[in-house]
Amino acid sequence: MRKRRELLRSGRMTYIGLLVLLLHPQTGMGAESRSADVWLLSSHASGEYREVADAFVQRLAAAPAPQPKVRVIIAGTDKDVLTQMSATDPPALVVAVGGDAARLTQTLSRMQPVLDILVPRLLYERLSPVEGARSALYIDQPITRQLKLCRLIVPGLRQLAVVYGPTSQDSDPDLRSAAKRLGINLIRQYVQAGTNPNTALDQILNDSQLLLALPDPDVFNRYTVAGLLLTAYHHAVPIIGFSASYVKAGAIAAVYSTPEQIGREAAEIVLAARSGTGWNLPAPRYPSYFTVTVNRQVGRSLNMNLPDGSDLQQSLMHQEQSRQ
Repeated sequence: MRKRRELLRSGRMTYIGLLVLLLHPQTGMGAESRSADVWLLSSHASGEYREVADAFVQRLAAAPAPQPKVRVIIAGTDKDVLTQMSATDPPALVVAVGGDAARLTQTLSRMQPVLDILVPRLLYERLSPVEGARSALYIDQPITRQLKLCRLIVPGLRQLAVVYGPTSQDSDPDLRSAAKRLGINLIRQYVQAGTNPNTALDQILNDSQLLLALPDPDVFNRYTVAGLLLTAYHHAVPIIGFSASYVKAGAIAAVYSTPEQIGREAAEIVLAARSGTGWNLPAPRYPSYFTVTVNRQVGRSLNMNLPDGSDLQQSLMHQEQSRQ
């Protein structure tokens, strides 16, 4: 223990080594070179990817023995090692964190099942997954959950605006179907890549009570978000975002899953998927754990009395549990 504390103080312990040490403290740094049941293949080593990996490892470490042995690999720096290990010492399961890691696993042996996490549903489906051999815990929220949040924010909601880009337009059939079931009329507009989405927004906001923002890089990105939020504000139409950062920027509310929630749920999927010496992955699914955040300042400026985010979260959870 004294030697480990010295390593931590000196800064010589790598992020990967620290994660392995957290899960297998009795084996020390040598655990990284040992055979592992699970590879946690992360697209990057910092930010939300690190938070996911931390939560994943900590949840597995809290599980009853025997715990799966985990090796953490950063896809951007260990591609050559990854290729060699796929032939010489393959894991029983690969957990790919993020889009880069998910794409990289397509080059690996098809013998190992893969669980993709922190990826959008549309990206996962473009990977041409084989049922039983690949599954996913999506980063995006189910459409019905988003629509029900819209109704909680605007009771009696009837007119909901949506702006699609090239990425998000594939979700239109599912969104229209879910909205119809809830008695919501969608006012839709499309934008092409490279065009100004503000023009499309101006055309639909006059007849809308609320704008639902969908994750699409051609619509909502760091160059357009300020203008879109300002346009919606001038029309006195609140925006439902898809992340905490958008709520901070000016969206009135958002439902999303935090990196910690994604990592924890992914570990629970792995633990439940163990079957003797094999792995039975469930069907791809949206996250069960989620968070709701609201922007009260924006609400007040629009003369809206917003519930607490925790109250909205509890309401959504109750609605989903009552349907089971």
